[in-house]
Amino acid sequence: ISLSFSLDLLIPLNPEEPTFYNLLGKYLCHSLEINQDLINLLAVSIWVVSKQTDAVLTMFCRLLDKCLRPPLVINQDLITEDYSYVWYPNLDIASGDQYDIKKLLTTTIWKVTKQLLEIDSSKAKSLCKKFQSYRWRVFDRIAIHVMQHFPEQTQDLIVECLLDRKRLNYHPQELVYSQEYSKLLQISFSGLDELHRNQILLWLLDEPLNINEGDVQRVELYVKYWRKNWLSIIKDCLSPELSQLYSQLDEELNLIIDRKNINPPKSEAEIIELAEKDINELLKHFKECPKSHNNLSWASVITPYAQKFVNEIERFKDLDLQFMISLFRGLEEALKTQKTELSAFLWNPVFAFCTWILDNFKEIYNHELSNEWNRLCDSMVHLIDSGLQAKAPNQIPLTLRDQVWQILTYLANAPYVTPSFTIHYHGSSQGAYGASIDTVRGQAMHAVIRYAWWIRQDADGNVAMAQNFQDMQEVQQILEQHLDPQKEQSLAIRSVYGQWFPIFYHLASDWTFQQTDRIFPEEPDYQELFDSAWQGYILRNPVYSNIFSVLREKYSHVIEQLTNQTSTSHEQSEANRALSSHLLALFWVEVINLDESDTLIERFFANASIHSRGEFISKIGWRLLYGTREPHNIEINHELRQRLQKFLDWRIAKAKEPSFSDDISDLKYFSWWFASDKLDNQWAISKLIEVLGLLGTVDYCGDEFLDHLEKLAIEMPKDAVQCLSLMASGDKASEWFRSYRSEHYCSILQTALDSGDENSQKQAQVLINQLVARNLADYRSLLLKND
Repeated sequence: ISLSFSLDLLIPLNPEEPTFYNLLGKYLCHSLEINQDLINLLAVSIWVVSKQTDAVLTMFCRLLDKCLRPPLVINQDLITEDYSYVWYPNLDIASGDQYDIKKLLTTTIWKVTKQLLEIDSSKAKSLCKKFQSYRWRVFDRIAIHVMQHFPEQTQDLIVECLLDRKRLNYHPQELVYSQEYSKLLQISFSGLDELHRNQILLWLLDEPLNINEGDVQRVELYVKYWRKNWLSIIKDCLSPELSQLYSQLDEELNLIIDRKNINPPKSEAEIIELAEKDINELLKHFKECPKSHNNLSWASVITPYAQKFVNEIERFKDLDLQFMISLFRGLEEALKTQKTELSAFLWNPVFAFCTWILDNFKEIYNHELSNEWNRLCDSMVHLIDSGLQAKAPNQIPLTLRDQVWQILTYLANAPYVTPSFTIHYHGSSQGAYGASIDTVRGQAMHAVIRYAWWIRQDADGNVAMAQNFQDMQEVQQILEQHLDPQKEQSLAIRSVYGQWFPIFYHLASDWTFQQTDRIFPEEPDYQELFDSAWQGYILRNPVYSNIFSVLREKYSHVIEQLTNQTSTSHEQSEANRALSSHLLALFWVEVINLDESDTLIERFFANASIHSRGEFISKIGWRLLYGTREPHNIEINHELRQRLQKFLDWRIAKAKEPSFSDDISDLKYFSWWFASDKLDNQWAISKLIEVLGLLGTVDYCGDEFLDHLEKLAIEMPKDAVQCLSLMASGDKASEWFRSYRSEHYCSILQTALDSGDENSQKQAQVLINQLVARNLADYRSLLLKND
């Protein structure tokens, strides 16, 4: 997994300590607000779930909870709707969508839960309560799923759940029904005691809660359908009288349907049964009842029987667009869940169907159905994209190269694929980076690059580096076509070029080098195009030294532009953070240094915001403090130590210049350097004194800071006490000298008093009197002890 440098700092923490998950969770919670790609760091924790599963699960639950916040109104009496029945219809079929954080987190939570319960099933009840403490539907569904699999351990929770009358309703905006609940009722109803069974039956014989007032006949008909559907779930457990009532309702409603010549929507269970037994009858039902797609869970219906549906794919031409969308999504899920050596389905009929859709655009497309048409194209390009990335035997065979390209070029070039598509996306909070993922044209351009990778890879998935696109000139042609600002002004499309720039270089280094100035144009008229490409590159990619050598001038241009940013968008702010991480990574491995001709570091500190400068220094501290721990030991050799010390000497000297008026609070993070004990101790404490003299405080980085100062007090008592004196005289003195830290201060002061050095003793006594006078903590015992 490729991780950004900033996230790489977390990996060296000991994964067996709960602190690891606290820090990782906090970092990811922040990351979720800024960059979806950072969710890849979840994989860092998966390998250790067997040791700290509880901590991992809690972290993931908090992350998912944060992803779903905030609703406009939260009713604590009801579960908050998150529409997970749409974006994650079946918990038993894991979603492979790496671009959707909610899906990835839900998959991970369920996997970790199963692993934990395989180790210790007695935790089932406590886990259900954990999930139900979050008020989102997806957590409630997971809890009920656990109850289904572990009924003995959760019997009292099952009873409580089944006796929650609100769940016996369907309306998603007001009620808390879920398919998991109906299945739990079906498998658990017979095990309830007679009193509880009778209570549920009495509710079903009554009217549903909160039923809307309106036409009496329509309400009456709705209640009959409602009662019949619920009774069908438990029909095997009904008394003779209720079985007769169910039969009467079924007969009556069928007569109504026959008179109106209407085929009613089937339940999901009925649809799944038809998919297994008689797919021809199912497709006939779809045609006669277009509303069936409202109940259709494509993952559970189509995915297990992918080839059967492909065999009948021609019949989907007569169906509603929603069924075509469901078909493509179900086939995509089949690619990700197929575990056997056989392919999930044959691709030839699928591409013939896709071609028919695009060829008959005018007949299929309806302006009133623009959203459905976009969703259809979206599902089509996602299926092809997944097929290009799939492993054998599910991967699209190279013999279908022409068909793949025909569809991709159509979707990438057709302006009407996304009717609401605008050039700049100024009408939404989404920037070019996000729009490139969430629009059909953007997704098609992403798929074009994966198409090129697909052509070049060998049987083992390796892709040899090449100089040009000689063997795929169609790719070169479309890439150059969309690089022409007169023909393609979309910022979302330009972002795609930045995101895939390292891959371009890998696929065709000569071409990429020649096109660099077109991808990142520095002319003022094309500033937005440059920004979109740059943000795509810097937000998606870690640092590669060979790519930096190609883009060094672009880094320089971006640094020069930092002072012109009067206001920054969300993506621009994150791009600045990523720039700081890139420069630090390059500095760390000596690719860039101080005193170079283009002065990248010097100009970055002159132009960047205080936040970006602070991140540069603090991340060095993270690496020094945590990066040298096992198992990811980062060697701090003599040359690196010298460069780091030279850098800080330069930064402090710059801050002391009489004409320097910029904010220097980035220096407060030197405390992390100091706490690491990886630098020369005499140099480190002297620089700490200088920083404290400039700022009056430093960043508190945990007990490691005071522990190290306490350690150095043995050899350098005067310097250690001077550090405390500067901290006590600063604006943050009351925060530093809190009573729970007094043990450290007492130890340092006592060491100075016992040192035998007159200057150290005198300075310690003066400080103790100052602390006592200011009532910062009780240090009188030190004076009494040494009288």
